[in-house]
Amino acid sequence: MNIAICDDEDRSLRDIYSKLLNIDSRLVIDTFYSGKKLLLSKKKYDIVILDIDMEELDGMKTAELLRQEKRTEYLIFLTGHSEFMQDAFKVKAFRYLIKPADPEELKESLISISEENMDNVSFIVKDSGSSISISLNDIICFEAFGDGTYIYTADKVYTSSSPLKKWIEDIKNYNFFQVHKSYVISFNHTVKICKYEAEMANLKIKVPISQRKYTKMKAAFFEYVKKKAIHM
Repeated sequence: MNIAICDDEDRSLRDIYSKLLNIDSRLVIDTFYSGKKLLLSKKKYDIVILDIDMEELDGMKTAELLRQEKRTEYLIFLTGHSEFMQDAFKVKAFRYLIKPADPEELKESLISISEENMDNVSFIVKDSGSSISISLNDIICFEAFGDGTYIYTADKVYTSSSPLKKWIEDIKNYNFFQVHKSYVISFNHTVKICKYEAEMANLKIKVPISQRKYTKMKAAFFEYVKKKAIHM
């Protein structure tokens, strides 16, 4: 994801920058010390993190101007106060975080944005000599075989020449979990967790869960279900 941080306090800006890279070192981050410089850059981002209390052009006004330009970035506000929260809804802010931003709240914000965009994420898979685009949201699970990977969807099983390890790296920011050395499942398609097995929607077979992964996987799945319930 491409992210812009806009904050006129150097210490605060560096704090957010560091926390974002700790969450995911692959993030591409630009920094701005004023809303005016952000607007003048004309660069489009996936996420804009805005401090509200800036002197030259405050974060709320900067957000209003971004929306007037029909910009659709996800907006995350940072502030030491809570009285601006109502105004944040007017510019369709995604999150409102109190400074200093809690790392877990920041991480949860990025994960939630990633989840909302799953329908827009797809991969090109070479299957039987043809290149096929598969939506990430359609993938039920991955199964390793030899040096390649089977990709299960509701309609078909695709064969990828890429190893499971490569797929795990590509999907690590989404709702997938490696339940076994040979299997990775999508929580979006998980119906039920049984003892050392996962029941998946539109999949006749049950996916095995290794004993050493079971406790951690079960906790991760319940956390996923809880977050889905909160945002519904």
